[in-house]
Amino acid sequence: MEKVSVVLIDREVQSLQRVRELLEDAPGIEVVDRSTDLHELDFHLSQRIVAVILVGPGYQIEDVTPILERHSVDLAFVSVILLAEEVSAGHLRQALKLNVRDVLEVSCSREDLLETIQRAYEISRKVYSEKVLLGEGITRKEGHPRARVVVVFGPKGGCGKSFLATNLAVGLEVRKKGPVVLFDMNYQSGDVAIMLGLFPQYTVYDVMADIDGLDKEMLSRSLTPHGSGVKVLPAPLEFQQAQFLTDRATGKMVRLLAQMNNFIIIDTDSSFSDHLLAVLDQADHLCMVASNEVPSIKNLKLGLQILGKLNFPEEKILIVLNRAGTKVGLSPEEIEETIQRKIDAAIPSDKVVPISVNKGVPVITQYPRSPVSKRLFQLVELLSAEKVGRGR
Repeated sequence: MEKVSVVLIDREVQSLQRVRELLEDAPGIEVVDRSTDLHELDFHLSQRIVAVILVGPGYQIEDVTPILERHSVDLAFVSVILLAEEVSAGHLRQALKLNVRDVLEVSCSREDLLETIQRAYEISRKVYSEKVLLGEGITRKEGHPRARVVVVFGPKGGCGKSFLATNLAVGLEVRKKGPVVLFDMNYQSGDVAIMLGLFPQYTVYDVMADIDGLDKEMLSRSLTPHGSGVKVLPAPLEFQQAQFLTDRATGKMVRLLAQMNNFIIIDTDSSFSDHLLAVLDQADHLCMVASNEVPSIKNLKLGLQILGKLNFPEEKILIVLNRAGTKVGLSPEEIEETIQRKIDAAIPSDKVVPISVNKGVPVITQYPRSPVSKRLFQLVELLSAEKVGRGR
């Protein structure tokens, strides 16, 4: 049975929780996001993904009118249901003009709420299907600024993911591509703060403590600034804190960060975790990092096969060979033959890398003229280009 994706938006966390409890264990219903930030309504409407958004009662029709007017076309695909303390004829007329699917009293029964959600979803799904059948493109709108999301992933530990992520983030700032945020999503053993010589006051664990009430302003205050201009959201300081971090919260943080920056660089762990899957949906580029050792290339090939099964777009993938040029291990030609695609960037092995890492300073600023930095800057330009073409 296809599940109905539901988003809850209201001013108060307690109100969100009450509605969430009404929908708990409801067959065919999945609450995919909860927020007290009205900007989330703007975001979800712009995605044009079939879903039902419940707004209110803390937010009233006057609060949402500017957003709904701006997204009048999108409301054919995404159904908005308003919850109000009282429903008057005036409310209904105003909602109808705004293409709101329905208005319910917040005290309505669970049965009425579920029936209204299901009915709204069926209407949106029908419209969506008809548009597809008629060959009309249904694409995300570009009406509001959104960051380019770059996920740095290596299916084997020790391949240099954090080195690449930190230097890409700083390189983008150096080349005036910012604002840039660096998100350390390696929740159990993240090294981003150490590699940048930072002593953060807040980590992602602190931010997620109030994920339902989180908005852009709160998130912005929790970021740690680096001297380059990059803002950092560090991994938890304690290993056991990782178990409390959910993929839903991870996805929400990326969406909020995307509204505040030009680029988001995400450093990940080495597994296809739920957290990784949550951000892959939002990724514009996926840097697959490997070294030239046989185990690393084997895992790279397996990782590419998994991405294929997940239907992740091949054109978004960049193959980055780290520590290239060493005399041991596979040659670039052998690697390309093994993985059946071109290497997009080769970062050479250089003694300046461990020196900069041990100092907690990015090599791209410490040794900007080194061969390593030159290749890193080439990758920065590739990621920031209007269109990134992939070789096969």
